[in-house]
Amino acid sequence: MSISDPLLAEALRGVAIVSSMMAAFVLVYELARVPPLSAPLYGLRGRRRSQARTQLFFVAAEPIFAQLAGWIGKLRLTRVRTYLTELIRHAGELAGLSADELLALNVLCCASLGWAGGWLVAEAELGFEVRLAVWLLAAWLPFVRVQSAAKQRAKQLERSLPTAMDLCVLCMGAGADFPAALRFVVDELGAAHLACREELGLVLDALSLGRTRVEALSELGQRTRSVAVREFVASVCQSEEKGTPLVETLTIQSTTLRQRRSVRAEELAAQAGVKMMLPLMLLVASLLLIIFGPLFISGTGL
Repeated sequence: MSISDPLLAEALRGVAIVSSMMAAFVLVYELARVPPLSAPLYGLRGRRRSQARTQLFFVAAEPIFAQLAGWIGKLRLTRVRTYLTELIRHAGELAGLSADELLALNVLCCASLGWAGGWLVAEAELGFEVRLAVWLLAAWLPFVRVQSAAKQRAKQLERSLPTAMDLCVLCMGAGADFPAALRFVVDELGAAHLACREELGLVLDALSLGRTRVEALSELGQRTRSVAVREFVASVCQSEEKGTPLVETLTIQSTTLRQRRSVRAEELAAQAGVKMMLPLMLLVASLLLIIFGPLFISGTGL
């Protein structure tokens, strides 16, 4: 009997279909056994998750990306998880997300927003390259959001840190110790310094749990990508190790940060004129076109 026999071909086709169905059943069964990733309940991540649940979109999408995160957790992505965990920490534990949940959000955005954008591109009869770009952009959106939050939080810390250090110097000059000065700063800083209050509050929590001052401040440096905060942490830790007065260290750091911020503001002001050249040139060209365009058209008889 040759392999081209119709009965043998039908038998092979049936075996292939049954094998595919069994493989699909095993895959679905294994995926169904994986529980969804549990949400954080305590600490800063728990508070962030409670705040995120006030948004209707997050509440609707949380069960889906939690299950996706459970499946992604079975993959070996050690380096990716390490990088994303550090990025989320720099963003202030945005929405209490973990690295697997962020990857799940990427997949979810690719499947939902990418499908909607791909449908619009198909309706506009554009090419496959445009559709692929839309899918990749949709998958990239959650990562861009976390990265933007990390940069914004670093800027807020750099702006608030000199004020916080000045208050610490005043309190310590009046006889308070460093934890009491930090407590006063956390209580008295306004809503505009929310990021600084949160970070210093975490330092106080670490001190209350028995951590040393160097350990608590080192964790502060690891939680942010701000260069100014890391320099502040390094100077305070060095002051602790050498036994130099902490008030003098804080005063010098506060003055240095204010000077650096002034220099940065002057640099941005000097760059503003150069950056405004192109918009001004386009504006002048548009005005000339509006004024002389009709004259040119009427003169040429077009």
